[in-house]
Amino acid sequence: MGSWNNLLGPVVYLTSYKKLTLPVGLAFFRGQHGTQWALLMAGATISVIPIILLYMFAQQYFVQGVVMSGIKG
Repeated sequence: MGSWNNLLGPVVYLTSYKKLTLPVGLAFFRGQHGTQWALLMAGATISVIPIILLYMFAQQYFVQGVVMSGIKG
């Protein structure tokens, strides 16, 4: 979590906007005088979609892991 929310490191080390991490890219939608809420929410939604899809496809393995951890041999 600490690496995910690290905003200063990527800003200092990366020189191209194409290489920025997702939290840093989303932080650029917040300005000193206002926030571009539509773009910020669209970016947040797009960033969550792959995680939701991965969970949906791997859900059976999560359930199997929980079931197998409760069985004593």
